[in-house]
Amino acid sequence: MNDFAKKLEAILFIAGENVSLERLSKIVKKDKEEVKQALDKLEENLAERGVRLSRNGNAYMLVTA
Repeated sequence: MNDFAKKLEAILFIAGENVSLERLSKIVKKDKEEVKQALDKLEENLAERGVRLSRNGNAYMLVTA
């Protein structure tokens, strides 16, 4: 997993609630497409762990598997 995906994981972990794609994009100062790609990589990586990425429309949250 790359550093960008790790940053998104940390942001979502700390937030503890749904975070919109727009808000994530603003926090990391990247365009939405870059954020989506990193979230896809994060989702793949989390499949091996006890946490998963939950998508609710354009919002994301970490939840237990």
